Amino acid sequence: MAAKADRAAMVELKAFLTNQPESGIARQELAWPHYCLNHLDEALTDINRVLKLKDTPQSRSVRACILVEKGIEQKNGKSVIEGLKLFEELLSSLRVHPWHIFYNLGNALGALGRHQEAIARYKQAITLDSRKPEIWKNLASSYHLIGDHQAEMESFDKALELDPVKPEALVSKAISLMVDFGKPQEAVPLLEIALTGGSNLALRWPRIWYWLGMACQRSGSLKQGLAWVEQGLAHRPGNRALEKLKSDILANLVMQSSEHVEEARRCWRAELTEQPFNYEVRSRLIRLEVMAKNDSAAWELVDECFRLVEISPVTSLGTSRFEILECTRALNFLPQYAAYRASYPVSDYWNPNDPLYDLPFAPPVPCLSQEALTTFLAVPFGLGLYQLEEDRKRDSKKSLTLLFDTLRKGIEDAVSEAGRTLAGLVPSKDCGSEATAAKLADLMIFLGLISLREFGRQRGWIAAQFRIKSASMEGAMDSYNESQIEKNVMSKAFTTINENLNILPY
Repeated sequence: MAAKADRAAMVELKAFLTNQPESGIARQELAWPHYCLNHLDEALTDINRVLKLKDTPQSRSVRACILVEKGIEQKNGKSVIEGLKLFEELLSSLRVHPWHIFYNLGNALGALGRHQEAIARYKQAITLDSRKPEIWKNLASSYHLIGDHQAEMESFDKALELDPVKPEALVSKAISLMVDFGKPQEAVPLLEIALTGGSNLALRWPRIWYWLGMACQRSGSLKQGLAWVEQGLAHRPGNRALEKLKSDILANLVMQSSEHVEEARRCWRAELTEQPFNYEVRSRLIRLEVMAKNDSAAWELVDECFRLVEISPVTSLGTSRFEILECTRALNFLPQYAAYRASYPVSDYWNPNDPLYDLPFAPPVPCLSQEALTTFLAVPFGLGLYQLEEDRKRDSKKSLTLLFDTLRKGIEDAVSEAGRTLAGLVPSKDCGSEATAAKLADLMIFLGLISLREFGRQRGWIAAQFRIKSASMEGAMDSYNESQIEKNVMSKAFTTINENLNILPY
């Protein structure tokens, strides 16, 4: 209702100013509804014209209010400071101090982060008129910002005692109950009253939909939270915060029952179409397809990630022995892996002129092994990065040893499984057992060397990303049996190749 009245007043005043454009009174009256409707640029233009015609304390007060509000909205400290100076000048020049001078001083000081001073000014305003709910509400917000939550709640309660449906007080109290007191169930009814109370709050402060959906989610009312979020998206299509919250709520719902599986699938598919690099959404969709036993769809979502970072051609990770959820976690770091692989391509391991290639025989024909290695080695790399990212004591010997173990195991599995693609190079039994055994031994040794070199490269690259000191890495490696990776790969490679050829007994 107040907004309609402000708009009606603006229409009448603009009509009046068409005939009398230099009416200072009309200009000042027009500035105020502009301010109330948050048309701050128009409000400032109007009040500046008024002050040119006639400088009055009331006009300066209006200008100061506009400057402070404009500064807050646009995060412009200079505008707030200018408004604060005007209020201080008014305070020193007026014999009688109305409550709103102290109230607005509090607003300006609070916007500048001077919350203790703001509290003192709000208290001065209350001594002059304790029946203004806006003073109590802003006093509560200042208490919130200094961490005095008991005084904050008392002030909110006083504001709502004076105006039980004041939306700003309802919303601020609700958010504090949810965030500071962990009581989302008490926040929900306050936010619902604020939203449905007829104050057009959703137009002035559209984040109300987000906070209401969040309160419902945290209180366990997932379906109700989803309903509020969808209402918000109907008013603000494409809002990223609401879309993220909807995704979060759907992730909770599909864990409870299959009722929302199709809705979640549609939602996450649509999000991936717009944001293909959103690995959180992709991970959720992969988990959903796994739960629904749609393994081929799940692996396609995994393999698609390689195309997004222009790693091609690739072998499907579905042909490896890695668990799909393990792969999903690693894929969060696929862009970093692409950068790493660009510096250290797998094809380097086939270069006989490389000083690190110290084998007495030429490297085998690559077949599909380079593609398989490029794909499979992304998993230990990503899991290693994930581990260190979650670890706050990255430089410790314990953390680094865990990193080495993660890389070692993953590289062993990746290299030995990729070695399966070389099985066709092993002569058949008809060529004689010595030829078969010799070629098989060469391949095992070659794959063992690859694993050792890759372990060193991944270890060094990941450590560099986290700026781990060389001394810490050397100290951890001194007691680590690096040669074990080579032995394990040779053993595992023999098993995988023999699984294909069945030329030797197990």
